[in-house]
Amino acid sequence: NRVLTKVIDLATLTGACIVALGPSIAGIFTPSDDLAKEVLAASEISGEKFWRMPMEDSYWESMKSSVADMVNT
Repeated sequence: NRVLTKVIDLATLTGACIVALGPSIAGIFTPSDDLAKEVLAASEISGEKFWRMPMEDSYWESMKSSVADMVNT
């Protein structure tokens, strides 16, 4: 019975991040500066490479959904 404070989804983006960052760096998409810092700190410890991608305000309008937290299509 633990309290969940964060959910992190690691997934492929149909090759978009590979095109942008190459095959050995994963993209981070989050509006949270604190979460990004935690993930980047963990990446330093693990040796995995991550790069924070921009989250423009204009993105949010296209991700609105009436049945989910956000649309990802």
